[in-house]
Amino acid sequence: MKKLKIVVILITMALCMPLYAQESEVPAYENLRTNTWSIYVQGGTSWGVNVPYKNINPSFGINTAPLLGGGVNYNILPWIRLGLNYGWSWVQREQRYNSIQQLSYPGNISEYTNILWTSQKGGLAYSDYRFNHHDLDLTAEFNLAELWHVRQSKWFNLYLGTGLGYMFGKGRTYNLSMGFAEYEDSANIINGSHVADNWSYGSWLYGKNDGFSANKVYVPAVLNIEFDVDPSWTVGVKGQYDFVINPGN
Repeated sequence: MKKLKIVVILITMALCMPLYAQESEVPAYENLRTNTWSIYVQGGTSWGVNVPYKNINPSFGINTAPLLGGGVNYNILPWIRLGLNYGWSWVQREQRYNSIQQLSYPGNISEYTNILWTSQKGGLAYSDYRFNHHDLDLTAEFNLAELWHVRQSKWFNLYLGTGLGYMFGKGRTYNLSMGFAEYEDSANIINGSHVADNWSYGSWLYGKNDGFSANKVYVPAVLNIEFDVDPSWTVGVKGQYDFVINPGN
């Protein structure tokens, strides 16, 4: 019986010692999140709201775009950290009309520049807008999970924060217009009198591709839900809404 007890004690000690050793190697939670740096990468989707350029019968999925980025965080205390964050994405809009939108002839093709049109039919047939932007911001984030001081799940963290950022953006707009028009042909007016069948006709197809730059200041609102897999790795879900100051076009 004594031998059995000794064997049980030895087995128990053998099982407990690795567990104790493993636990002792893990730094205290406060040490992991006090005066420590961390680097992260992120991937996901983004979309634009309140964009002046409206969608009209857009193709499927045009409202969303890939988002890639990363950043550096510095934990001052377990409940507060600072972040330097970068992200890249784009905003796209498409106007695919069911019928041509009435529009005057562009008038900048030399063949028709000086013509006085009698009637016009046609206009804008298609429009596309795309705005690529790189975002860089500084944030201060507060760990709301730390408000519950007696919590045991130190592996779960909920950060809420805000800051200030700058958006570097370039884009383009593409418009396609077409139409049909008639005009009084001056070649058929002789000595001030109209000649029979003095009407001429012309059709036009015009595409215009304009580029533009737009750099904006924005205020980010950030919410991070994070789970510590181990002391070295954390996975999470990040949501961010950027309030653009003076968005314009």
